[in-house]
Amino acid sequence: MVAIQPEIYYTTKGAEVTYNNLIAQGTAQFTLNYVEIPLLLIVNLNENFNVYAGPYASALVSGKVKNKSNTVLFDYEHNIKRENYNDYDLGIIVGGGVDIGRIGIGGRYCYGTKTVGKQKDFCGFSRDFSRFKKWST
Repeated sequence: MVAIQPEIYYTTKGAEVTYNNLIAQGTAQFTLNYVEIPLLLIVNLNENFNVYAGPYASALVSGKVKNKSNTVLFDYEHNIKRENYNDYDLGIIVGGGVDIGRIGIGGRYCYGTKTVGKQKDFCGFSRDFSRFKKWST
């Protein structure tokens, strides 16, 4: 009825920020790739249905950003480097699944406690993209 399930996998997460200030307006989309290790507690509700939850830790493998702006004063694509991203993430996973024979289908939601990146200074101005949370894909 109850089981512990460790996992390890490669996942892609992202964040999007829309900005509109005196200098520029636009959108930056961050794509982040992680190796993620969750430890899930699975509860079988019956023979076919289960729910699960647990913590995860993940390590950043790579990150990139696409920028659409009305100006080139601050170009996220060329000014945000690997060292500007947080190297790891910690969070919680909740989900559920259906088992039909030897085939299982499930869905999960991940909530990360860390932010995408660190604060960055550019030409005397502080660009804080550290407050933007991730979404899972």
